[in-house]
Amino acid sequence: MIVLSISLVACSSSSSGGGDEVEEDPAAPTPVIVDRPTPYSQPRPTAVPPPAPTPLENPGNSKNCEDFSTQEEAQAWYDRYYPYYGDIADLDRDNDGIACEALP
Repeated sequence: MIVLSISLVACSSSSSGGGDEVEEDPAAPTPVIVDRPTPYSQPRPTAVPPPAPTPLENPGNSKNCEDFSTQEEAQAWYDRYYPYYGDIADLDRDNDGIACEALP
């Protein structure tokens, strides 16, 4: 909010030696209030959250440990589908979270 005020001041000198006296003009306009938005009055933009990940298509029991060259490769496949379907391909026989432990 910005307040504009215009006032006229009349100066008159006094011969009584009291110095200058300042007197406000009674006809001066009243302050004008201008309502303008400030940077702080505007709502700040909110960040849009990323969309929720869509589940991967269920691969079914389509893989065996023999389909992978390394345990790391099997683990990556397991970790990719496990959150959505569990151990769908039965790569973790002892349920310890490690797929195809016999692979190099």
